[in-house]
Amino acid sequence: EHGGRSRLPQMTSISVKLCSKGAPPSAVSVRTGDTLSALLATTGHANPSLHISHVIVKGRRLDTITDGDRPIDTLGITDGAACMLVARPAGGAAAQEARMAKLREIERAASLLAERDSGGAGGGYELEISNQDGSKIELPAADRKAFSLGALLHAKATAHIGSLSRRLRAALESLPPPLAEEEEAELKAA
Repeated sequence: EHGGRSRLPQMTSISVKLCSKGAPPSAVSVRTGDTLSALLATTGHANPSLHISHVIVKGRRLDTITDGDRPIDTLGITDGAACMLVARPAGGAAAQEARMAKLREIERAASLLAERDSGGAGGGYELEISNQDGSKIELPAADRKAFSLGALLHAKATAHIGSLSRRLRAALESLPPPLAEEEEAELKAA
């Protein structure tokens, strides 16, 4: 106590620079004892279809769920620190799970095809490998199955990458032209 009054720990106000993809950097003022969740509440992140999944500060990844209740001063967020907000679409976990289920189904189908024996009534295909002279190379059944699985997965991945590159090209074409050097310098100064 000092003069009949109890001394409360002094909380100072600091300025933090918040950056996120597609939005200009913004500076916010927070108190050193505030939590990460309180800092994120000041962002004014108005897009409900996006969820801030984590924050990157000085090369360190902070999870908004596990680190959300911790004071920012214990997380290395200091005055003038730049914080990169990483947002994901709301419901992104369901979409990720759907993609993983599709990949598991593709792998299962490729495994079933690789397991098929090329001989007999149920085969339906012949896998034959030859050397540069055109002579047939005999493979053990396990190696033939592994090679078939690898070839099938490679073909499916190549097709998937082709579809992604078409979508990426279309997305890039829809972006505005790059900023002029003067505009870029203004944004960096902000």
